[in-house]
Amino acid sequence: MFIELLDDSNREIMQEIAEYRIHADLDRLLGFVLMRIEALVAHLGRCLGAIKESQINNPSNGYFHEFINEIRSISTLWANTTEEIYNLLSGEIINIEQFKQLSEISIKYLHAFGLFPKRRPSGDLWIDVPFPNSTDSSH
Repeated sequence: MFIELLDDSNREIMQEIAEYRIHADLDRLLGFVLMRIEALVAHLGRCLGAIKESQINNPSNGYFHEFINEIRSISTLWANTTEEIYNLLSGEIINIEQFKQLSEISIKYLHAFGLFPKRRPSGDLWIDVPFPNSTDSSH
C-alpha cells in the first residue's frame, strides 16, 4: 500500500509543480507537498516498524530489502533516504546527534520531489523549484 501511495503522491506533486509554474504561489505548493510528505512518512514509519518487528522474530527475512527495492522502482532518492534513516534509527539508543542527522537526512524527501530549500544570507528561506531534467534518475 505504501508503494501505491508514493507513486500516487509523486504524480500529484509533479502536477502541482506544473501548476505552480502558472500560479507562482509557493505557499500553496509547499502546503500541498508537505501534506503529502507527512502522510508518506507516517505510513513509512508504520511499515518500517512492522519490518523491524518481523526481523526481531526472524532475523534472516529479506523484507526490508524487498521493500526498499519496491520504493527504488519509483524513486531512487526516496529509497536511499529511507535506508539512511532506517540505519540511523536501528540502534539501541537514540541521542540528540542522531536527531540532528535525521533532520539533515529527511530534507532529501523534499529533494526527491524536486524542491530544494535554501537559506539566504539574510536568513530567509528560499525554495528552488527547478524544471525537472528528463535524464534525472532520482525520481
